[in-house]
Amino acid sequence: MIVRRIGFGMLAIAAATVFFVAAPESVDTGGHAGEVASIEAEDDLNNASAEGAPQQAVVNGWTTNRYLGLLTDQMDDQLQRPVGDPRLPALLLVLVLGACLHWGTSDTTRSPARTAKPGLADMPARPDPAGPRAPRLDQSD
Repeated sequence: MIVRRIGFGMLAIAAATVFFVAAPESVDTGGHAGEVASIEAEDDLNNASAEGAPQQAVVNGWTTNRYLGLLTDQMDDQLQRPVGDPRLPALLLVLVLGACLHWGTSDTTRSPARTAKPGLADMPARPDPAGPRAPRLDQSD
């Protein structure tokens, strides 16, 4: 039992260590905020100098192209980041080791099989409440 307690204590410490130490890095979402502000400022400036719908359509096309370029940069940055949480496989390993420890240190002796409840055929005959009877002699021969 002491081996089991020490082993499970070590596995608990390992699980806590894996959970906190192997945590993924924080995601920086504000890396492109300056580019968005630049695109909006240029769009406002170009729209202010545009006269009529055709020029505004051209300015909107330029703005759209810049936003698409920004989206492409963001997708490239996303692809370069590691995918998933590295803690999951490590915690699964700790779980498997815990199961192996449990099975390896469990008692292998088995208790005797339980006997089934006796059925009607196995029960002794019910005693007669009047007591034992003497054999009846048949006198009619």
